[in-house]
Amino acid sequence: MAGGSHDDTEEQPSWLDTQNDEHHRQEVEPLLLGTGVMNLTDPDEDAEHNQQPDEEVDEEAEDETDLETAVLSAASGNSKKTYGSTTSASSPKSKSPSSTAAAKKLSKAKNKLWPFYSSDSKKKKKANSNRRLQETEEDYDPDDPWPKSRVSYNTKTGRPERPSRPCCLNIFFFVEACGILTCLCLLVSQTLPLVLVPLKEIEPVDMVLKVYISLFSLLFMIVEYDLNIPLVRQSVFLQTYASRGFLYSFLGLTCLEEAYSERVNDMLAHSNEKFHVAWFALFLQVSAWSLCALGVVYFLMGLFCMKRVRDKLVKNYRERWKDYREALKEWKKEHADEE
Repeated sequence: MAGGSHDDTEEQPSWLDTQNDEHHRQEVEPLLLGTGVMNLTDPDEDAEHNQQPDEEVDEEAEDETDLETAVLSAASGNSKKTYGSTTSASSPKSKSPSSTAAAKKLSKAKNKLWPFYSSDSKKKKKANSNRRLQETEEDYDPDDPWPKSRVSYNTKTGRPERPSRPCCLNIFFFVEACGILTCLCLLVSQTLPLVLVPLKEIEPVDMVLKVYISLFSLLFMIVEYDLNIPLVRQSVFLQTYASRGFLYSFLGLTCLEEAYSERVNDMLAHSNEKFHVAWFALFLQVSAWSLCALGVVYFLMGLFCMKRVRDKLVKNYRERWKDYREALKEWKKEHADEE
């Protein structure tokens, strides 16, 4: 029995003996974990410390990159693992050094990009400003005394040229000239009977009507001539094309009725004559029809909002004339010695 137990003790493996645990751990540990030292520092921080001072770093680009990375990681819900970590998730109470650094970079990027954080960043605005400045420098020629502007210059003499009127503006001015001429004819057709015909032959109602129509004709001439009168300029009913056309057509129909009544009265007064023409009534009738047609034109122009187009063209044309006068004055000062 003693011999058999002694043989079992000799055949037992050495690693089962607790006395050999420490020696066995020293032999196995290099095979499993390696003999090197694991570095737990962040390589990004080492790169920042080892960076050369001569290298230029775009801070705004780094802030935007860090900001985008932080936003994407927050949206996906995955926390960034630290370098050398073996755990899949960290406890909510503990914060790794890399997450703290990322939070600082995120706060720094927001402070720099605010209030242009959404779409128009400072970098974009700076790039646009530099681009506009570069375009201005490219267009500028120091040898050219006449830089690009709204004023055109003669290539030979360098004298500023008179600004040309646009074709669309000529159409508007033509309609306004027709309005002035029509109102003038209407005014003449109302005042001539008051001057040439004895007042006893004119009824009081007809006389009052002629005075009213004459005053309206004068007012419409002032409106068409675009005089700088505050009462006329601030009147929306007179400045709007649709309402102006309504007034013109109404006044034209009134004058047509007046011309018809005058023609009938004149024919009754000269019924004994074989051939008689009521010239005053005929002239008034032509003026009235012209005013009605002009009212229809203005009403249609008002429906298409042509008043804004006209005002914009006039404003641009006057600004061009202002620049032309200033350029001409400077040109005369520079060439005063030559004259």
